[in-house]
Amino acid sequence: MLATVILNSFFIASFFVNSTQQTKVPHLAFLFLSIRDLLVGLLLIPICIHWFIVSLGFFEGDEVLCRFTAFADFFLAASYPFILISLAIILYTRKYPKLEERSYGLPMVSL
Repeated sequence: MLATVILNSFFIASFFVNSTQQTKVPHLAFLFLSIRDLLVGLLLIPICIHWFIVSLGFFEGDEVLCRFTAFADFFLAASYPFILISLAIILYTRKYPKLEERSYGLPMVSL
């Protein structure tokens, strides 16, 4: 849990420090994944640890906390595949230069 919070916080901080990443769409999808994982690490995991380990399956919170936990659990679980699918569509539909225009540092050889 601690690694999730620390590493996602570093990724989010690096996103806002490096201004060139903010304009690229795939980087935004990775930012949304990181924010989602950070919310899971900060909100859901501590509540679930208390719920299942400390309280032995009995939810000691009030009804508002129970409803919030259920909403956050289902919302964050449902948002993960949508973010991954949108990232796959973004990466699949990107425009690349033609093969002749790409330069990999190697000389072009004609056959």
